[in-house]
Amino acid sequence: MTESLGATTVKAKALRMHCQTSGWSLASKEPANNIIRTTMQAMAAAFGGTQSLHTNAFDEAISLPTPSTSRLARNTQLIMQHETKICDVIDPWAGSYMMESLTDEVISKVRLLMQEIEAQGGVIGALENGWVNQRIQENAARVQAKIENGAHVIVGKNQHIQGQNTEETLPLNVQQLEINSEKVLSQQLSSLVTVRAGRNQLAVKRELKKISDIAAGKITGNLLEATICAIKARATIGECTNALELVWPRFKNKPAHLIGEFSAEMKSNVDGQLACNAIKEVTKRLSRKPKILITKIGQDGHDRGAILMASALYDAGLEVHIAPLFLIPKQISDMSTQLDVDIVGVSSLAGAHLKLLPELVQALMLNARKIQVVVGGVIPDHDFNVLLEAGVAAIYNNSESIPSMIQSLAKLF
Repeated sequence: MTESLGATTVKAKALRMHCQTSGWSLASKEPANNIIRTTMQAMAAAFGGTQSLHTNAFDEAISLPTPSTSRLARNTQLIMQHETKICDVIDPWAGSYMMESLTDEVISKVRLLMQEIEAQGGVIGALENGWVNQRIQENAARVQAKIENGAHVIVGKNQHIQGQNTEETLPLNVQQLEINSEKVLSQQLSSLVTVRAGRNQLAVKRELKKISDIAAGKITGNLLEATICAIKARATIGECTNALELVWPRFKNKPAHLIGEFSAEMKSNVDGQLACNAIKEVTKRLSRKPKILITKIGQDGHDRGAILMASALYDAGLEVHIAPLFLIPKQISDMSTQLDVDIVGVSSLAGAHLKLLPELVQALMLNARKIQVVVGGVIPDHDFNVLLEAGVAAIYNNSESIPSMIQSLAKLF
């Protein structure tokens, strides 16, 4: 830090590490198993020396976390902190040949990756040209393909399966969280009105201008510090973001990289072959490839599942288009019409499906050609009938295999 980057204070030389346990590794089948997964991941973070930790709730593969499961996730950390004494030792694995060997291996790989990043023009260059996203997507697709064929074991999902319904194994009498989107929106708008009415508008304007001026290089200062000052003056996150956008354009991800990671896995098992054959039959009947638009909706930015499904569908033989993040239903409808797709596939994780999906269905009904809507992701069971009645053609929860979803989709074209 001192020799290479010129750090002069102890504070500047400190490594600050935040870790979060893995949301994608949680399964909706036998969800109590997720408590064990999260605990082991949290212990790994603590052994690695993290100073800040977020533990996922065990029901996040089923719905947004409930108060009771959020409390259990929090208590997982407290039990580790106060009852295991892990935090009392700086390096619990010191002297372990296995751990030191693994650490050395990680260091070697990290140095190679850092060289690759430098070759891309540094972190900014690697983000702008899509290199970072491509590497993430490739690795996610490889892991998911192994899960689909059973090479990567998920207990209760692809091996050691007992029971078919999440309700049979949902522990602790936990109820899935019900969200009234209209009520949430109304409360948020009311809160914004109250905040704006009770603040010093001149002070807010002054602090927001400071953010813009620092970003533009008109004055010197620390952007994070300036943003904290603006928020203390009761500026909103949106206003702080807008102050930066006066100087810098909003970052946009490069289009997803469809990489063919599922091709070999599809052909290596019966279900995968059936899925590919089903799409071939549709292609023959339509005299063209069936077309699908994969999209997130609203402010839900978790796109791992969407990109994986897009890659799998592409490998199965569909013409796949991927929408940018953070679109509203009308924008998705317009894009669907422009691309002339047969189906819009929505990936939903953030709990806004009851409001936004019916809006999308209604917007698509104005098109001359029928475009169907399907949805996958974290959709609580008690919302299925509401969405089906609103016109959603099919709903896929995350306990279903990708080949079975593709076979089901083929019947809709």
